[in-house]
Amino acid sequence: MQQSNTMLSISTLGVIIFVVAVYVLSLAVYRLTLHPLAKFPGPKIAAITRWYEAYYDVVKGGQYVFKIGELHKEYGPIVRISPYELHIYDPEFRRELYSNHGRWDKYDFCYNPLGAPHASFAIIDHYEHKERRAVLDPFFSKQKIISLEPLFSSHIQKLSKRIQAFVISGEVLDLGVIYTALTMDILTEYTMGKSMGCLDREDLNKHLIYFFIDFGPLFVVGKHFPLLPWLFRKLPSQLIQRLDVKIAAHKKFTEFCLTCVREVISVVKSSTIEEEKHKTMFRDLLTADGLPATSKKEGTVAQEGEIILSGGTGTVSLPLQHIAYHLSTNPAMLKRLRQELDSIQNPGDINFPKLQQLEKLPYLTAVIMESFRTTYGTVTRLTRIAPDREIQYGGWQIPRGTPVGMSNGLTFDDESYFPDAHSFIPERWLDLDLKEKERLDKIFMPFSSGARMCIGIHFAWTELYLTVAAICTRFDFELYKTTKDDLLLGGDAFLPKMKSNNGVRVIAKDVDLSSL
Repeated sequence: MQQSNTMLSISTLGVIIFVVAVYVLSLAVYRLTLHPLAKFPGPKIAAITRWYEAYYDVVKGGQYVFKIGELHKEYGPIVRISPYELHIYDPEFRRELYSNHGRWDKYDFCYNPLGAPHASFAIIDHYEHKERRAVLDPFFSKQKIISLEPLFSSHIQKLSKRIQAFVISGEVLDLGVIYTALTMDILTEYTMGKSMGCLDREDLNKHLIYFFIDFGPLFVVGKHFPLLPWLFRKLPSQLIQRLDVKIAAHKKFTEFCLTCVREVISVVKSSTIEEEKHKTMFRDLLTADGLPATSKKEGTVAQEGEIILSGGTGTVSLPLQHIAYHLSTNPAMLKRLRQELDSIQNPGDINFPKLQQLEKLPYLTAVIMESFRTTYGTVTRLTRIAPDREIQYGGWQIPRGTPVGMSNGLTFDDESYFPDAHSFIPERWLDLDLKEKERLDKIFMPFSSGARMCIGIHFAWTELYLTVAAICTRFDFELYKTTKDDLLLGGDAFLPKMKSNNGVRVIAKDVDLSSL
């Protein structure tokens, strides 16, 4: 009897294995021959399974962006990079894909790993996103940012004092940490009415900052194992603290965002919403007319803050680090920039020039543009879906509902547009004739473009203008165990993942005014 049961179990197992094998084989055949994307070029293994991408993302650590570049060299400008998705490498097509015209949904596979599906940046549906952005856009408009210039300046003053303390002590200063602390403090006060106070802390809240710097592995792994972001939100803080202090710091950050939302809700209910200090992004979201109740839930609003802060820190901190590095290694560049700034202020003067003055300085503007190019904005492919129509690309007709992406990491290193692309050359943005300016404008989109363009574009420009003007006229930075290799792109971590985790470390010194 026992032998009969054993035989039955083996037989059942054999049937299961056979059924699974037939299913897998049938699926592979379908994806290679009958699937709507079967006609598009690309490696067969990528067309069969997403595990091909997972290998480069998870095992190789965010290397799929580079592999995609290799695939384009082999297969041409349009490649099938997964069973469901296409990638285009044609800078001239960027304005077509990232457009204001028509409906453009996002691809949940590429945005769910952020762990905040209710934030506007991660909203999949075009119309739901448009509804939310209608409330948020005025809060991040150029006019609004200009009105808050004193807020930026007060925190940059605090940054200067912290750097001055490093001048006195002679300690090594990690610019990645201190610039991220600056951005975090400005953004939290700006959006929530309460600063994180990173610059006030002795350790600059470095555990939280290191989480944002090292967020990439969680993002790329989360794409293929989507339960991970959800799990981190659900695990108790005490357990996370034992697992990883950086993740624990991020858990406290999410709790901070939720606490701020609850405080604003309390203020709104207490009928004191006209008080200026409470007129924050959170208050605007919670009191906006026309938004559904689901968009006003405390968890939804808190996620909005989390994503704005998470995305806004790296996209500002990294350019500031690149600028500091290249000014420190290129005396002629530093001298030219200081001479331009000297035309509107005295060197080392803590009374900042106005943003509108700085925006008129061509070399400063070129330095900032080059920093955006060399840090890419986002490295990951920004995927769009046209659910109601086909997309025409050259001789290819892309079926409706197909995710299609393009990558800044490939475009901004294209030698045909940016000769000597891995060098920091602000002069490439100066004295352009109209034809060349239009040519570069079509492809240079560090903040993306169209209906889904990054909401923080004016914030980033403002912080860079004011911070560079203040810091480069007050301090000199001597690099400490930092080389150009520390700034090279190492992989896709949504934001750029550097080849090393060393960051830009310096010894800060007061500027010798007599040398200017």
